Amino acid sequence: MDKGIVMATKPRCRSCGAPVHADDQGLCIRCGKPFYRYAEGTAPTGPPAPPSTAAGWTTSDTARPSSGSRFLRLLAVAVVVVLAVFWWMDSGRVSTPSTSGAGTSGGSAAWAPSGYQVVSADPNVAWKWNAQPACPAGGSCWGMTVIAHAGCPSSLYVEMSVLDGTGAAIGLTNAVTSALTPGQRAILNFSSYETNGKSATPTKFSCY
Repeated sequence: MDKGIVMATKPRCRSCGAPVHADDQGLCIRCGKPFYRYAEGTAPTGPPAPPSTAAGWTTSDTARPSSGSRFLRLLAVAVVVVLAVFWWMDSGRVSTPSTSGAGTSGGSAAWAPSGYQVVSADPNVAWKWNAQPACPAGGSCWGMTVIAHAGCPSSLYVEMSVLDGTGAAIGLTNAVTSALTPGQRAILNFSSYETNGKSATPTKFSCY
């Protein structure tokens, strides 16, 4: 062989060793993988070169996330943010116990006369204890004065729970008036024949 003549070597696929033709478009016709050429009769050495950019892609394309996966990540972040906002709004709420049919505020409104307690369930009504009225034999009784700031057009109904010496409820007693004009006072007497009744506490005021 004339040393002045250089013989062309046929490139081969580094993945499977199949011959690679010059018109191949970056994929080996045998294994379907991107081919890495090396000269026939030589062994591949070192890491394979990046795939040919002539095929229209680079190795960075394989690591690039798809638009679908990016959308899912953004959607997940949006859901977490919305849930966090709802949790924050809900945590600011304070549960308030119901005052329907229940006693007094323990204080007095500006309109209420001195010594009267304003009903928490109806600030239009205030009350105070009276001196104990005459009681029936073997029973218990209590006296109360009630005033309605704006009046009660039809009636005023008051209910009390009767308690024994330990504070346990053992019965109830009630009283009712006719219509009250604004600012009018009503004197109510309550009695109970519970033999163990020691005290009473108002539980319901209905001005209607």
